[in-house]
Amino acid sequence: MAITWNNTIKAYFTQRDIDHMKQIQPQLDLGDYTSVKDNAVLVYQRLSDKVNPMPPGGWPQEWIANFKSWTEAGSPE
Repeated sequence: MAITWNNTIKAYFTQRDIDHMKQIQPQLDLGDYTSVKDNAVLVYQRLSDKVNPMPPGGWPQEWIANFKSWTEAGSPE
């Protein structure tokens, strides 16, 4: 199955993650498809950051790889 926003990526962002990121970068809503798609490069950089990952505590490597695959596939909804 292809990785899409609705079947995979959206579920990775918890309400805690969404609220936390809105405090740091109010224009980035991790619960909104368009916002994440438009900021995918920034989101990927933060997810991949080993020192200060977003969200706090970081994501499993599989999720980060899925996010990258999703963006490389054109970020399908």
